[in-house]
Amino acid sequence: MLAADGDLSPLLAAAAGMAGGLIGDNLSYGLGASLGRRAERRFFSSGRGRERIEWARRQLRRRGATIIVVVRFVPGGRTATTFSAGTLGMPWRRFLAADAVAAGVWAAYMTMLGYFGGSAFENDLWKPILAAGILVAAIATGAELLRRAKLS
Repeated sequence: MLAADGDLSPLLAAAAGMAGGLIGDNLSYGLGASLGRRAERRFFSSGRGRERIEWARRQLRRRGATIIVVVRFVPGGRTATTFSAGTLGMPWRRFLAADAVAAGVWAAYMTMLGYFGGSAFENDLWKPILAAGILVAAIATGAELLRRAKLS
């Protein structure tokens, strides 16, 4: 919103958002890689728990990049997924590449939302939340349609 008023460069705002997102996501991934394995052994030691962990690993192998990008727009999904990616052994370089795309798209979206919608949303804060929800639903629907098309 400050960029819309001319008080801040939109490119600088997007770059800062992307950098902050990448740093936070990589910290979460690192915590998952270092602490998550112990939690996995402790909380998922049953046969059913092991099945769930292996299912999650398969999903990250098959659709890891898509999952990382899509959940970026789901409240709470980003943190859970980045931690899980570290816990479940998603290769860091692959994670970093997907996360860079996710953070870049997210930062650009949020910057443009604030830049173009700043004055429009000034008195109606529900509008950006609705816009984000619609975008998440559209991305998730598109990803599911692509997945189903590949299975056919």
